[in-house]
Formats: sequence, C-alpha cells, structure tokens
Amino acid sequence: MANDDKIDRVELELARIAFSDMRKIVRWGPDIAKKETLDGIEGVPGVELLPSDTMDDATAASIQSISQTADGRITVKLHDKSSALINLGKHYGMWPSKIAAISTDDGEAVTQIERVIFVEKGRKKSED
Repeated sequence: MANDDKIDRVELELARIAFSDMRKIVRWGPDIAKKETLDGIEGVPGVELLPSDTMDDATAASIQSISQTADGRITVKLHDKSSALINLGKHYGMWPSKIAAISTDDGEAVTQIERVIFVEKGRKKSED
C-alpha cells in the first residue's frame, strides 16, 4: 500500500468516527418495547439495537464495542468522536498548532498564534 493510500485510509477511518450517528446503531422512543397488559399489548419506552446487517461500513467502523449481560442489558460504546474531530481538524490545519505569549515594548502581553501547515502528501512543511 502506497503512503498516499495509507494517509487516505487513516483520514477515512477518522471521518467515520468523527461523523458517526448513534441513530444508525440504536433506536429509542415511546413505543419501542412491547408489554402485555390486561387490555392487550401496548408499547412502552425502550431502546433497540438495530441489526448489524443493516449497518453501513462507516457506522460499523464507529463502534468500539457492543456487549450484552446475562440479564439482557446491552451496552454500545463508540470510538471517541472528540479525538477524531480534533485529529481531522489538525490534519486540515483548522486550528493553530502553536501558541506563544510575547511582550510588546510597553510590557503588555500579547498572544501570537503561529499556524504550522503541513503541505499535503510528502512535501515540505511550511509556516504561516
């Protein structure tokens, strides 16, 4: 696999995590579960795991783990969206990577932001 392909693959995996949507994994609402009563069957609030064969690749990639206890409790854990968003933002140069405090001649503190931009795919890095 060429280096460019590896970069593209990492970017794709980060995007799958960063833009994941829990509604593609579970559904919830007032009538998800059914309960038998004296008057018949009625809907009650609940949460339902959607079938894995209906999930697209991006949704499946966003899942870190799914487990079920002996009493039926299901836990779905997604990969960390915040980290994925931060890493994608850094990749695209969306925020400063260096912040330095400097002083002006009159002693007033000023914050100077330097952005380091990594020019895409193997070329030299440059600074703004």
